[in-house]
Amino acid sequence: MRKFLVAVLVVVLPGCALYIPPEKHTFEKTRVVNKSYDKVWSNLVTWFADNNIPVRFMEKASGFVTTEYNLDVSDTAYCDCGGNDIGQRFDISVGNLNVVVEAIDANSTRVTVNTFYRCWAFNPMMQGSALPLFREKSSFARGESTGGLEAEIFKGVTR
Repeated sequence: MRKFLVAVLVVVLPGCALYIPPEKHTFEKTRVVNKSYDKVWSNLVTWFADNNIPVRFMEKASGFVTTEYNLDVSDTAYCDCGGNDIGQRFDISVGNLNVVVEAIDANSTRVTVNTFYRCWAFNPMMQGSALPLFREKSSFARGESTGGLEAEIFKGVTR
């Protein structure tokens, strides 16, 4: 009976946790770069290639780049996923980003970076569980950018 009660508590209690949402971080999403549009675009293309980022759409004429939603960003320097009050951690599963490049004049270019993250919760009490359901992702949350990836892109386009 005791084993049954422990098993029930281990399965039921994680569902009663209080979700703690990620913080809203303040960071630079748009930067004016003192370089020509062509130079900024070239640097951006190089940044995507150097970092093995899967690009879904890229068009120089419109200045628009978007990535696939399978960008692995498992670094907490890029995303805050939040958590809950019972020790369940939220790990980043996937993200994507859009970059817009706009010429201001011959020597100034505006770059805007928008990031989107999906986070998955894992219950540490169920790690290594014999039950496949509990070894897998157990809930979903939207992550908030910390500004880390945006800063890396800005550094790449200004070199």
